Amino acid sequence: MDFKLLKSILVSISLIFLASSAISCSNGGSDYTANADSDNVDNEPLPTIDTTAVNIFRAYNRNALAADQEYGGRKIRVAGIVSSISSNYDNTAQVSLETENQFMSVKTSGDREFDAEAARLYKGQSIRMTCIGAGETMGMPVLVNCVLP
Repeated sequence: MDFKLLKSILVSISLIFLASSAISCSNGGSDYTANADSDNVDNEPLPTIDTTAVNIFRAYNRNALAADQEYGGRKIRVAGIVSSISSNYDNTAQVSLETENQFMSVKTSGDREFDAEAARLYKGQSIRMTCIGAGETMGMPVLVNCVLP
């Protein structure tokens, strides 16, 4: 397959992903942060999950519902390798982390401070960040409210 065609397809998929995320958020989409402790009857904060981008991707690939129950709304300290750094539809940073599938990644985003830190990252860099699990879109796990150390 021609590289330019493949790149065009991936850009189109990314744009669809971004548009669906924007529509979901503007239409009162799931607010994982509001539900983060809903199953915790003692109202104690749930412990932070330490994992890797590859493990999160594997979990969603195996069973998205179970992965949502494990990661959705939870604070996650994730380690991974940067596969790309790009801008979303609203000019905020999106850092993609490598998975076993070269066409799929774990998508991360944060606030303006995250954007500034993301501008200093580079492809292939090993990083750690703390985020909130926000489900998946088109098979790619999504992490939001990310903070780079």
